[in-house]
Amino acid sequence: MDGEVHEDADLRGTVVVEEGATVDAGVVIEGPVLVSSGATVGPNAYVRGATLIGPGASVGHAVEVKNSVLMADATVGHLPYVGDSVLDRDVNSGAGTTVATLRHDDEPVRTLVEGEAVSTGRRKYGVVCGDGGKTGIQTSLNAGVNSRRAFESLPRVDPAREPKPRRQLTRTVGNHDSPRLRLPQSTYSRFR
Repeated sequence: MDGEVHEDADLRGTVVVEEGATVDAGVVIEGPVLVSSGATVGPNAYVRGATLIGPGASVGHAVEVKNSVLMADATVGHLPYVGDSVLDRDVNSGAGTTVATLRHDDEPVRTLVEGEAVSTGRRKYGVVCGDGGKTGIQTSLNAGVNSRRAFESLPRVDPAREPKPRRQLTRTVGNHDSPRLRLPQSTYSRFR
């Protein structure tokens, strides 16, 4: 352990905390896990399975991360669950973001590849979120969401299986004198 690990943290199995990384109080990490230089795992987080927390990435308060890769500067702020997923650089998961990983019919999770639904061959498969993607608070992401490009969701939105790029997902409603409200395109017609 070259990084800073609080005395009240519980590290089990093969866990590497690189120099410059920080693991806070109440954290439980069940390896194999790598916490890269500059990364932080903060209070009462639970990290398990084959997980990589990349350089400068942040796992916040009461977050659970399982079998996932968080690339450089990805942030999973507070209260989310991220499992069996890849979050690319600068992804920011809003408070309470939940990633589904399992189909209830026990079929392999399907994902879109070049517009076609294909089987991952895996019973559990979360999301792949491209560089700079952002989720609003309490966003639910279905198993198999695959977005190589950045996307952004609004609070309490369940994005489609392949979220649209940031500029296409939302439409601004309001006039120049009022605060602007961004709504998903699918709900825009209800507010005309």
